[in-house]
Amino acid sequence: MDIMRNFLIFSFIISFNSYSFELVKCNESEVEFILNKLNTSKLIKENESTVKLTKKNYIMCNLNNPILLDGLAYSLYKHKNSKLQYITVHNGLDGSSKTYGPF
Repeated sequence: MDIMRNFLIFSFIISFNSYSFELVKCNESEVEFILNKLNTSKLIKENESTVKLTKKNYIMCNLNNPILLDGLAYSLYKHKNSKLQYITVHNGLDGSSKTYGPF
């Protein structure tokens, strides 16, 4: 029984780590980049993407505004080997998310 319990715990940890991204704090230029795309209406249906963002290729930073309680959080995914960038908008109210780019 102990072996099975340990196996399940180990499997959970492995599966959780396989979906995690390298998360860094957004610097000022990255925050400005996200806000620029938001303010210039670049986060629209025509710019939606179906790209599969993988942790081995992308670094992610998050931007959410705790003052505005709109439930939206923005994630910037930067490709490690090129200048491709994607923005994902997470809706905390209904759990949905959409990815836009490349920018």
